[in-house]
Amino acid sequence: MTLAAQFPGDVVITGDLSIGSVTLPAACVSNAALVVSPNIERTKLAQDALAKYSVPWHCFKKNDMVTPLPTAGDSTNLGLVAGTHGTASPMLAGAGANGNSKTETARFSFTLPPEYDAGQTVTLRCHARVDVVANTSATLDVQCFESNTEAGISAELYAGAALTINSATWANKDFSITVGSLTAGDVLDVELTTVVNDTGGGGTCKANIGLVQFLLDIRG
Repeated sequence: MTLAAQFPGDVVITGDLSIGSVTLPAACVSNAALVVSPNIERTKLAQDALAKYSVPWHCFKKNDMVTPLPTAGDSTNLGLVAGTHGTASPMLAGAGANGNSKTETARFSFTLPPEYDAGQTVTLRCHARVDVVANTSATLDVQCFESNTEAGISAELYAGAALTINSATWANKDFSITVGSLTAGDVLDVELTTVVNDTGGGGTCKANIGLVQFLLDIRG
């Protein structure tokens, strides 16, 4: 296969190539041409999958964005369950519904990384379940806003509905964020809300979230 210049400034090398004291004969690449491009953006490796940015557990707070989450769900806030190091990993967990309905929240902020380009897709993924299936329903919802850096916010960036988590099997729940004018460095203010309705039931029915991450389409 013979390569050709793709962008302005590309140089096509068909003969031997010397790099420092090492010479690479053209025959070593089966007579394929080598394209050398000065455009760094154009030569970055294309990714095969969306880039994943997990939100560290210490970032999660109560709704006031200052107070740490309790160590167990308290019927208002999701709890940050540390787990025993070497035995169990941390997760967010709600209080047991136990025949009632529990609505609990956790809030965090996320900064879009430098490699994010305007217009690229942004997806918030939560790996979630309930420990016992609720008698009525169990859902996870997201509210996401962009900070305007002046104590104000954008319009809500998630326009979809709450997603069901009423299964004892862990599963990914993806929320598509409206990118609008988002650019690298923008700060997203996010709140997760779980509603576990076990009315008429009697199980513990706790919401569990084992991972929260952003998936960004930063492929070249």
